[in-house]
Amino acid sequence: MIQEKIKFENKNIQEISKKYIEYIKSLNHDKKSSSKNFYLIISYENKENKNSNEIAIEDLNDKYFKIKDCLSRCGNIVEDIKEKKQIIDILFSFLNFRLYFNNT
Repeated sequence: MIQEKIKFENKNIQEISKKYIEYIKSLNHDKKSSSKNFYLIISYENKENKNSNEIAIEDLNDKYFKIKDCLSRCGNIVEDIKEKKQIIDILFSFLNFRLYFNNT
């Protein structure tokens, strides 16, 4: 957001803004704070004991979009993982951490 607004500021503010951006980038790089990945697994409980996939899909999609919206508002990048192999690799890395860690 700062980069977008710099264009309309005077030179002193532009210089301060650029220094601030560089400071944040170096801080993130040093602490590796912006390079961590988090994965969310959304659960569904069938309360009506019906075998309706449509209800389950609708409920999970509602939860997904609420979570995605909240995370995006906070400046997080939200990515969808749709490839089955990539999902299996992520789950494997959590469930078999030592084995996965030694193979990478």
